Order: sequence, then C-alpha cells, then structure tokens
Amino acid sequence: MMMQPFHLLVVMATGIALVQCHGGEHHISADGCGVTKGCFRDPSGCTGPTDCDYFTSWMLDENKNNKFTVTGTATGYVALGFSNNPGMKDSDVYACTKNNEVVRSYNNADEYQNIGAELKGVSEVAVAVVDGRIECSFIRQAYLVDNDATYFDLRENNTYNIIMAKSDDLTGDGNVVYHGATKTGSPEQFSFTDFEDAVGGMEGLPLQKSHGSLMVIAWVGFASVGIVMARFFKPMWPDTKICGVAVWFALHRTFMVMTFLCTVAAFIIIFIHTGYYFTPDEGLPRFLHALFGTIVTFCVILNPVMALFRPHPGEPRRPIFNWAHWFVGTGGHTLAMVTIIIGLNNGDFVSLIDDLPSRVFWVMIAFIFFHYIVWLLFEIQRCLTDSQGRTNDIPLHGSDKGSSQQHLSQNDSYAPPPEVAFAGFKTSLPHGFQMCFRSSCCNKDDAYRDDRICQTTEEGSMAKTVLLVIYLVGVLFTVIFIVTSIAVVPA
Repeated sequence: MMMQPFHLLVVMATGIALVQCHGGEHHISADGCGVTKGCFRDPSGCTGPTDCDYFTSWMLDENKNNKFTVTGTATGYVALGFSNNPGMKDSDVYACTKNNEVVRSYNNADEYQNIGAELKGVSEVAVAVVDGRIECSFIRQAYLVDNDATYFDLRENNTYNIIMAKSDDLTGDGNVVYHGATKTGSPEQFSFTDFEDAVGGMEGLPLQKSHGSLMVIAWVGFASVGIVMARFFKPMWPDTKICGVAVWFALHRTFMVMTFLCTVAAFIIIFIHTGYYFTPDEGLPRFLHALFGTIVTFCVILNPVMALFRPHPGEPRRPIFNWAHWFVGTGGHTLAMVTIIIGLNNGDFVSLIDDLPSRVFWVMIAFIFFHYIVWLLFEIQRCLTDSQGRTNDIPLHGSDKGSSQQHLSQNDSYAPPPEVAFAGFKTSLPHGFQMCFRSSCCNKDDAYRDDRICQTTEEGSMAKTVLLVIYLVGVLFTVIFIVTSIAVVPA
C-alpha cells in the first residue's frame, strides 16, 4: 500500500526532528582522530566520546570552514574555546547548552570577565542531552571580515590553545554560569587546519595542589611554631640541651629550615605550572598573590642569610640584627598569612585552586584570630612571670670568641637588676641568687633558693606549656584540614 502524501510529510518531518535533536549523538566519534580530523580529549586515558569527560573534534568542509563536534559529561552546557594562553583569559568561547543552542562569549584578558558576544559565523547547530552528556556539532567560519578582534581567525598559520569547560547549570535566561574547577585545556597551541590528536587534562592541578599544600604546611605549620619558640620560650628548659644548644634554638632552627625548604619548593613548583609570572592584566588578586608570595620567598631566604652573619650577644650591632631578624621573620609570616588567604578565597577574590569549599577560607580566617589571641596570652603571661631580659641568646659557632656553649654559660650567668618585684614589694637579691634566678635554677638543694620566686617561675612555666599545647593543637588541626581539603579537590 502506497503511503499517502500527508503521511509521508509527517514521517519526513519526524526524521528531520530526530536528526536535529540527536545529531550530536550520531556524528561524534573518535574514529579518524589524528588522521582525517583533529581531536582533543580529557582525561588522558579515555578513548572516545563515551568515556571522555571532555571531547572535541574538528575537520574542514569544502569551504575550508571548521566543523566542530563537542561533548562532555554535563547537563547544563559544555563549552569549547580558543585561547592565546593555557588559561581562560583572552579567549573566544562557544557553549553548547541544554536549550539546544550555542551561546558565544569572550573572556576578557584584563579582568577575566566573561562578556556575552554576538553569535556570528556559526551555522548547522545540533545539540542534544544524551545519557547525562551534552552532544553538539556546529560549523564555524574560519574568519570574518568585520574586524571583530574577539572572533579568532582559525585559518592556517594561526594557532591557539584549546580550552573546555562544563556545568550542570544555566542562568535563568539561558546563559552560562561559572564552571569552577570543571575545566580543562591544552598546554600547547594547535592549528585548526591540521589534524592533531591531543590529550589535555588537569595536569597542572596537582602542581597547584602541591604549591598550596606546601605553603600552608610551611607558614601555618612550621613558621608559626618556630616563631613562637623563639619569641616566648627562651627561658624554658635551661638545663636541657639538644645537640649542644638550647631547646628553643634547636626547635626554632629546625622549624625555620623546614619553612625555607617548603617555601622554595612551592615557589619553584608554581613557576613550573604557570611558566610565567602573573601580571596586573590577569586581575589584581592573582597579581597580589604572586607579588606577596615572591616577597615572602625573599624573606625566608634573607633571614637565614642574616643569621649566618649575626654578631655575638653583647656586641654593639647585636640589637640591630635582633630587630632586623624579628622584622623580616614576623613580617614575612604575616604577609604569608595574607597571601594564603588570597589563594584560598573562592569568593570575590579568585581562588588559585578552584572548587575549594568556602569553609576552607573561613577556617584560615579563624586560625588568624586564634594565632593572635594565643600570642596575646603569651605576652600577658610573659609580663606576669618572666624575669627581665632575654636568656639563652645564641652566638655563632667556631669564632675566636669561644664556642656556643661557652657563650651560653657566660650569658646565662650575668646578674639581673639588683631588685626584683614580687607581691607588691621589692627585694634585693644576693649575687649568687641573681645567677640562679637568671638561669631559672630553683633546685631544692640550692643555697639561694627562694620559694616565692621559684613558685612564680614554675607556675609561669606551667601556664606557658599549657598555652603551647593549645597552640600546637590549633596549628595541627588547621594544617591537616586545609591540606586535606586541597587534596580532595577533583581533578
């Protein structure tokens, strides 16, 4: 039986509609990648559209225009862009959306702003959502003659980085939303008249994670504890030595060496990742993060160099070194906290590791308050209980003025001011007791022992130890929380 003309039209219309809705599904394939068409895929181990998170291919039609196919595991949009760098700035972007359309935008080179752009030079658009994936195809003219600088010329000899992004969401009016960490890109540039078979991925993300983790470990962890030991714990444990030097100095030196190693490693890693230095053109937050990080790295290198040439205790230039060492160390630590906050903030600033939960930023803010509150308590405790002056100041080793141990002995034995205040009255101390008090000697057999002074010293030591334990718990929790949060960010 012959089909009636009306029925034939219905079948033809249905077929056209099915092709329009599912054209991406039928045309997207990895067959011929690198031979008859160019391809870009992510992750590196995937074999084609069905198992790649991102996949795009391109070939030339008879008019030498580019026919693109795009797919990704998303239900809102999948975007393909052409960029002058491996990042998102200065890029011409085409997003295939679940609304069966292609939306064009331009990412500003100055402030990373996503600016809507007129869709032109694009034809034969077909978009479909299939099994949790968006599949799309369209033809884009290689170039236009309207002098639109945001429309990138894909003709021969012009090369660009490929960037892709995706999201399950759209704005209410059908435009794209920020994609967070769900993005990828090619580290190298391609000509879209050649047939490359390129593998992209988030190869840079592990480097970003390593950089961020090392800086947090260095400055929230090692540097914070190392500075506390030097500032508040010089009078503690006077009769105990580690490798022949005071406990505070051994711990301070160890923690600051670890700070130095972690910081320098993180600094090198981020340059390996970016390949260049952030400039103001990439946005003020990124530039400030890079600038402050460079200053912090300079401080962590400068301080140990100064320490190698420090004058001995008692020499006229020793106070100059003490103030310079304090300024560079404390200033570098404070600036490092600010730099880490900029790097972790995923709000109005820009997080250098996308998709970090906002709670990571607020935990870092909470640690800043915790850090300075504990420091204030340490200062109050020191004013109430510590003897006047500093003890156990460390000279250089191996000079003609004697060994470190000799200087420690001389430094610990000089007399404090002849009067010390306790419980509202002043008392003069015999010279022998002054020596004992200066070095915190309160042994039961000491001939000059004064129980009032010894009780005050012991109570102060206990309070200081309790504060140290609280501080160490806070530091350890913060470091573990932030580093773990960075580690679990999806690649």
